[in-house]
Amino acid sequence: MNSEANVILHIGAGSFHRAHQAWYMHWLNETGDTSWSLAVGNIRGDMNAVLEALAAQNGEYTLETVTPQGERAYETVRPIKKVVPWSADLEALVARRRGSEDEDRVLHRHRRRLLPRRTRQARHRQSRLAADLKGGRTTIYGALAAILDARMKNGAGKVALQNCDNLRSNGDRFKKGMLQFLELRGETALRDWMLANTSARTRWSTASCRARRRTSPSA
Repeated sequence: MNSEANVILHIGAGSFHRAHQAWYMHWLNETGDTSWSLAVGNIRGDMNAVLEALAAQNGEYTLETVTPQGERAYETVRPIKKVVPWSADLEALVARRRGSEDEDRVLHRHRRRLLPRRTRQARHRQSRLAADLKGGRTTIYGALAAILDARMKNGAGKVALQNCDNLRSNGDRFKKGMLQFLELRGETALRDWMLANTSARTRWSTASCRARRRTSPSA
């Protein structure tokens, strides 16, 4: 397999992803399996400076690991091969997943409920969900709806969806919420396509990291 055979698009390229999940991909590559790589992007524009710095360095960054004893180690991490630029319409993110044959997984780290909760943050999320129910792309539901719709219209193949929140039944919870979202939007055809062409896997871990990790876009 070549280095472009398996590309995972991770939506939500924050510090946790770069300090943990991307490092595991780096470790896999370092063992000799270079058939997997990462593309990263965001649905919000609050980390554009980080994305721009990563893009300028071809996706490479420095990982600092600090043990409980205060020992520090530094490593250059290289599994990110594509940094997707952010825009309000998320067009580059949608285009990235429109249907290239070498990409078959989408990971995301955004947890949202469709049921209302009485907090200011929840009201803000509800307002964004309401906007996305009218066609917006400000939540993971709106963004993923656009990505899946593009894949459906492009005749693309199946795709695996992996929720990265550390919750029990995270895949089942997300799939249920996504299907509900599409139903509320009246997108029956896309809902049926999602049921037939996607899997939403459940992964949950109780493992804790005993070392603190910090990432820097600068090598």
